[in-house]
Amino acid sequence: MVLCQTLIIRGFIKKGSALETSNIGIKQAVIYFHLGLWVCGTLFHFILIGITAESLEGAVITTAVPALDHLVTPLPSGLAVEFFGDWSIVNVLMHRVAVVNAVSDKVAVVLTQDFGGLDPYLMTRLVRVFRARCGEVLVARGFKVEDTLALFDRVLAQGFQKVLVVDPYLHLPNDPRKYWLGTAVTAGIRKLIHGGVEVAVFNRVSKFGVRVPEGGTFHHHSIHVLVRLSKGRLGVRAELIKHPMKPYTVTYFRPEDLLNPPTVRRTLLEWLGGH
Repeated sequence: MVLCQTLIIRGFIKKGSALETSNIGIKQAVIYFHLGLWVCGTLFHFILIGITAESLEGAVITTAVPALDHLVTPLPSGLAVEFFGDWSIVNVLMHRVAVVNAVSDKVAVVLTQDFGGLDPYLMTRLVRVFRARCGEVLVARGFKVEDTLALFDRVLAQGFQKVLVVDPYLHLPNDPRKYWLGTAVTAGIRKLIHGGVEVAVFNRVSKFGVRVPEGGTFHHHSIHVLVRLSKGRLGVRAELIKHPMKPYTVTYFRPEDLLNPPTVRRTLLEWLGGH
C-alpha cells in the first residue's frame, strides 16, 4: 500500500518567526512526500527543489561548516566519519548534512528512532537558507535492529552514493552483557563502507562512558574519523578523537553556523582590493 502526498509551501513562514529567512530565502519551496511502507519499516521519499548551489558539490560528505570540514580534512573517499555527543547539536547537524549533500548526490538517511528524529520544517528552512537545488533525500525508518540491517541492504542495492546513519544503536538493551547485538549493526555499516558508499554516522554518547560513542569497541574501531560535539564556553566544541592522518585536535564554532550558509573569510589585502 502506497500513499502519496504533495505539499507546496509558498511563503508560509511568518514574519519575525524563528523560521523567517526572507533576506536570503526563496519565495517558493516544493516538497514531494512519497510515503510508502516497507517490510522493514517506513520509507519517506523527499525531493527538495530550490535553486542550484554549485559551490556545495563534492565527492565526499561535507558539513558546510568550515570549522568542522577543516577539522576532518583530509577525508579521502571511502573513509567513514562519525559525529557524536550532545544530541541537540548532532541532530541539527544531521539535517544540515542531508540537505547540503543532496545538492550533488542521492542521499539516504537511515533512522532507527521509533518516532521523531526528522524535522521537515528544519529541512525546509535549510533548503531556503542555502538556496539549494537538491536531488533526492530518502529517509528510511527502522523500528528494531533487524529493520536497520535490512535498510542497509536496500540502500546499497539502490545505488545511493551517500548514506547518513542516525542513532544506529538506539535499540540496544541497557544490559552491557547483551551489547553483542550491536555487532550486527556495526557489520552492516562496514558493509556500506566496503560497498563504495560514503557513510556519515550521527551517534549518541555511550551509556557506559561520556567520552566514547554508543556501539562498543568494534564500532569504535570500524569508524575512520570520529568527532565529539559538545557545548562549551566558546561555542560548540568539536574534538577530533580519531583520524588516520591527524592527531587529537579541538576547534570551536558558533551554534548559529549550523543554520547559516558558510561564510568565506577574506584577507585584509582582498578586502582592501575589493575582491
